[in-house]
This record gives sequence, C-alpha cells and structure tokens, in this order.
Amino acid sequence: IFQSTAVLAAGAPGDGSQKVYRYDVDTDTVSYLNGVSGTVVASSEDGSRFLFGDLTHIALWDNGTVKPISSAGGQYLTPSTATADGSVFVFSTDAGIPGFNNGGGLQVYRYDATRGTTTCLSCPPEGVVPSGPAHLSNQDVLTHAPDGQTVGSRGISDDGGRVFFDTPDPLRPRDTNGKRDADEPRTVTDDQDGCVGHPPMDQ
Repeated sequence: IFQSTAVLAAGAPGDGSQKVYRYDVDTDTVSYLNGVSGTVVASSEDGSRFLFGDLTHIALWDNGTVKPISSAGGQYLTPSTATADGSVFVFSTDAGIPGFNNGGGLQVYRYDATRGTTTCLSCPPEGVVPSGPAHLSNQDVLTHAPDGQTVGSRGISDDGGRVFFDTPDPLRPRDTNGKRDADEPRTVTDDQDGCVGHPPMDQ
C-alpha cells in the first residue's frame, strides 16, 4: 500500500490529489483504491486491511470495502500499529470519537476488525476529566537488537490482545501518586474489551 499524487492506475483522478494504491507483488500490477482519502497509517502484512483517516474521518479498508470507524477525525492518527493479519488495529488520535471520555486530547484506541468494535484503552471513567495525553508505545522509534538489527518497539502483542501505553490519568483505584503510569489492558476475549482498572468502553 502506498500513496502518490500521480495517476498510476486506471480510475485514478488526475486532479493532483493524494491517492492510495495497492501494488500486487505476484502479478506486478498497481491498482487504485477508490474511496480511500487521507493518510494510511497502519496495515496488515498482506495489505488486505489498512487504517486511514484525516481531519474528517477514520476508517478501515477491508479487502475492497471501506468500513467507517469514526465520523470525527483529528489532527493526529499516529502512532498506529496492527497485528500481522489485520484483525486488530491500535492507534492514537485526538479525534473526538463519540461515546468516549477523551477530553479532545490524544487517547489510545483499539479497533477489532472482526467484531467491528472500537475501544478506548486510555480514556478515564466518565466524570473524570482527562488531565493529559496518553501515549502508545513508541512504534516510530527504532531500537537496536543485540545482533545489531533494528527493530520497532513492541507495544502490542501478536494477537492484539495486549497493548502497552502510558497515561497521566489514574485508571486503577490504587493509582494515587499523580504520576504518569505504564498500563496494560487485560487480555481481550470474545466477550470483553477494556483496560485494567475500569469497565470496558466499547462502541
């Protein structure tokens, strides 16, 4: 999956806008993905699913079908990451996604592509005003492995059931020191999503 303002495939408009294309390595062909607008921020390994958005929306491209995630967009949609099969996407955004106590600031969200549900992992309980932005593990920062290779940080487990982030807000009753904390949502099952310390917040 890549983006370009050039017309590289049939159906792509020649208006100079940023367009999204998919390159198939097996067939050596480029296809224009109609209905995708904004920036692509995370993708499955095979490119069959990817997350994209802009100031007006957040959505998922799923094997040719655009699935809306939020009718509200934001200035930020990164860092973002996905499981290898694209079943789970985790992203940070300041978008005012309806149904969540996000306070208009950066919060960490988990989207389950199979169930079509969005969960705010870092939003504090209702009635608590968020005191600052939450940060997903630094997916854009490369670190060096012992053998010298560079690898991205692993803020999400292989199956997307565990995500690591930090937030200034207390998500657990015993968190009373007023400092930023690293948090890990409990393992997600078919019946529940959420974060340690407060009830699930599904949309």
